[in-house]
Amino acid sequence: KADLPGWLTTPSLVDASREIAYAINAWSVAKDCGDAEFAGRDPYLDLAYYQLDTWKLYLQEYPGGTYPGEPKAQYQPFMFALTCEALITVYKSPDTRKADRDKILTKIGDVAKLTYNKLYSDTNHSFSANTGNPTTYWPAVNLLVVPLYGWLWHETGEQYYLDAGDKIFSDGVVFGWPEVWGGKQFSQNYRWSFDYVNWRQQDSVMVTQQKN
Repeated sequence: KADLPGWLTTPSLVDASREIAYAINAWSVAKDCGDAEFAGRDPYLDLAYYQLDTWKLYLQEYPGGTYPGEPKAQYQPFMFALTCEALITVYKSPDTRKADRDKILTKIGDVAKLTYNKLYSDTNHSFSANTGNPTTYWPAVNLLVVPLYGWLWHETGEQYYLDAGDKIFSDGVVFGWPEVWGGKQFSQNYRWSFDYVNWRQQDSVMVTQQKN
């Protein structure tokens, strides 16, 4: 924990997004198991927020600007999705404070729109693999990314997220089967894609509130 504040002034922290997401997941599991050491607020949340803010600034200027992290791969939509998965788990926890819930919803929503608007290709049926290789496309990770759009639609009722999610999901189902299929691709496709279907089939929170 002692090193965390210093990381909040290091834009290249975006390169550790997967590791931070897994740290948040681990904290949530330990907290759910009742470990007193993890009973408080997860300090890794602030690192994830910083990553989302850094990505937002970068994507707003894309394809201009300079990526603050590793120059070969740069921004990767599936890494963003792993961050979202971890933060959505925190959002759903009943003891998460409102300030964190508001930040999670707003920050994920902002980057999700930029990611879809700037990196999704209808012609290639997927996002760019990463901004370091913008003409390489990976339909095999569509179903790893799409649940966050289902969640955003469920929470906001905003049609944008539903339309984007349905496009990503259908393209992933039809085109997301690479010639070489293995455990990694299986995990990418099934890790949490069923959550998209579940959120897609439910009324949004806004609709539910109006009914009540």
